[in-house]
Amino acid sequence: MEKQSFIKYYVVNDFGLYCSLNFVAFHYIPNENGKWVKCDYTRCISDYLYGFDESEPMGSPYRFWNNSISSQIQEISEDEVIKRIGKKAVIESFSLFK
Repeated sequence: MEKQSFIKYYVVNDFGLYCSLNFVAFHYIPNENGKWVKCDYTRCISDYLYGFDESEPMGSPYRFWNNSISSQIQEISEDEVIKRIGKKAVIESFSLFK
């Protein structure tokens, strides 16, 4: 299988699976057929990467770079995605960004 190293895959809270490229994101919905659904990049990925905690008040030192938030997201490899949900879903993710 051709590597699509430009697509990044993330897992949030050990169960939410996402893929992204150029600030566009998709969430994997593991129903009977499994499918990728477009989602808001900021809410699904970026807020976690930057540790943004919207529950903290403006000016709080914990609103950004909050480790308890940023520790909930992990970038994973294409091979790990295949282990979790199968090769078909990875191949389908390639066509999302064309």
